[in-house]
Amino acid sequence: MLYFQEMLGIAIFSITGVLAIKKPGVDLFGAVVLGIITAIGGGTIRDLLLDLPIFWIADFNYIWAALFAALLAFFLTPRLQQRYQLLLYLDGLAAALFGLAATEKVLTPHLACAFPWRITRPTSTWMA
Repeated sequence: MLYFQEMLGIAIFSITGVLAIKKPGVDLFGAVVLGIITAIGGGTIRDLLLDLPIFWIADFNYIWAALFAALLAFFLTPRLQQRYQLLLYLDGLAAALFGLAATEKVLTPHLACAFPWRITRPTSTWMA
């Protein structure tokens, strides 16, 4: 189930990336490239910083999902722009879920020694 959710999140990121740059004069190739970069860019940077295998190289289905979603968004732009508000909410939800997944990746046992400090909540109290 988590794999399907990741693919759906990648597709949503790709669609919103294409819709954000869809202007007159933007060709298919440019829209698709920017959609794919929008979809996989954050996770790629995360994996590079954590010195982990890059997720889309290990499983190329992420690229296929981003490519298909970018093509869909390019050709169905007028219909998708009618539901742009819903797509923005889904984009925010996907970003939050990927943020949780990134936190889980960082806190795995093999990376725990790289972060020796503890994250605690502030101990100060509000003064009335």
